[in-house]
Amino acid sequence: MHYNIDSLSCHNLVTMRFEKFLPYHVSECIKLSEQRLQREQSSTQQRLYLTGLRALMTKMKQETQTLMAVPLFTWNGTNSTCWLFEEFHAMFDLQAQLLSEARSTHASGEFKATKALLTEAVQLSYEMLGSNWHRTPYVKCMPELHVFHLVSKLFAVKSLYYYNMHTYKSTPAAIKKAYQLTEISNRLWRRTANTPFEHKLQIDYHFASAVDTADFQQKLSHVVHAQQLVDTLKLEDRTRFEEVEALCTSTLDINSTVHYISPLPITCPLLSVTEALAAC
Repeated sequence: MHYNIDSLSCHNLVTMRFEKFLPYHVSECIKLSEQRLQREQSSTQQRLYLTGLRALMTKMKQETQTLMAVPLFTWNGTNSTCWLFEEFHAMFDLQAQLLSEARSTHASGEFKATKALLTEAVQLSYEMLGSNWHRTPYVKCMPELHVFHLVSKLFAVKSLYYYNMHTYKSTPAAIKKAYQLTEISNRLWRRTANTPFEHKLQIDYHFASAVDTADFQQKLSHVVHAQQLVDTLKLEDRTRFEEVEALCTSTLDINSTVHYISPLPITCPLLSVTEALAAC
């Protein structure tokens, strides 16, 4: 942007008014100010603000006229005069809104709508990871900007994408990826780890594998392991796994009268960061 920070005063306005800082594109600035006020209402409003902000930033690069003042953008108590900081904040908030809406549509059984929301959320993760701008040490210490946090979020969002796919139509390959990505996401950034969800996905993977296979040895091994996880993890809501208990009971009954075999130790292989990125 064409301005000299040292020669201009900085303003931190609770209600950001871009028209107070830019001496050009006034109508667009006013519209962007309104969009900023409305951005928390929905992902549509968040998207409009991000799109408008990017459009204005592109036009600013073509201008040589000095700004009337430098805005001071604030995010979680951290201030920056960098417009790219504000763009990153807008991407982060849009992704959060998309995930909130995806939870609602998933709960309502709107799996196609959920897929679209999560696809956009994954794309935003890549955009944030690929953003190349100078960050001062003070700003860089924000967890939202930490590369491990961003990669962890990418894995978590893609895990939800695969979980939504599995919920729509039971698919062992999809629930396997969902579990693997949540597991590595939790390891990368423990402060946002969702361990109960990781356990649920692990049980769901073994249950789906038991249901899907025609090999009785595999069925027995998977469902017994799933039941062991339900028992040992001391899950609060065991009613969610009544199907696991029912299948385990029926499978053990068949085994005690027909097959007389022992379940084999069975686990779900975990992913490295490189393998997880390839799965995204």
